[in-house]
Amino acid sequence: SIWNGLNGALCLSLALTAAATSVPVALVATIIEFGPTADFLPRAVSSAVWGTSVGKCLNGFCTDMVGARRTSVLYATMLAVSLIRLALATTPEQAIWACFWTEFCASVQWPAAIATLATHYRGHGSMYEGGIYLAALASRVGSLAGIVGSSFLLHMNLHWRAIAAIGAYMSLQAAAAIYLYGWDAPSQRNQPQNPIDPTAWRHYQSIKAQNRHLQPQSGIIKHPYFEWLAFLLSTMIWPSM
Repeated sequence: SIWNGLNGALCLSLALTAAATSVPVALVATIIEFGPTADFLPRAVSSAVWGTSVGKCLNGFCTDMVGARRTSVLYATMLAVSLIRLALATTPEQAIWACFWTEFCASVQWPAAIATLATHYRGHGSMYEGGIYLAALASRVGSLAGIVGSSFLLHMNLHWRAIAAIGAYMSLQAAAAIYLYGWDAPSQRNQPQNPIDPTAWRHYQSIKAQNRHLQPQSGIIKHPYFEWLAFLLSTMIWPSM
């Protein structure tokens, strides 16, 4: 049955993180302490969009390498810290960066849920589809509840900083739900499909030595950032080739 503990934990976590992530959406238009709204609001919204974009590019790799459960718990905790940072912001820049990190941390929750469902329900298409449906429904309900709830609390004259703190509390509850009731694989809580290999760097160096014709001789591609990017690609793509 799709009504099981794993799906329940995932749905609860996704609903709570979605609700927490929607809190800044409802708040930024009401924050008048950082100057004219016409100046602050576009910067906050654009930083949130930027956080989502960057997070979707990078966080999937973390889910594959570290494990869905660990990543979900860590990023839900970081999401709570980001909302606390928003609640304590004293300058526009602090609030804008808090919006960025809120969306960045939230962007990993859906990939982590998909990876967990795919691992548990491999070979059981109907169970996997049911889990996806429930997870998507929980995420949408959480977002709607977060926006409506934040708007209601604002209407009740609750300060926006207190509402941001409530969002942080919800995110911590999401982290606790996955930590206590989620696991990466059946009966294996801390064994992701692709755990970090301590010998991965040596393996990459051996691949690099065997393919010297692929190594850049000069230019920006020799920058350490691109070296690290090549290492990540080799550890995730090369073994399956």
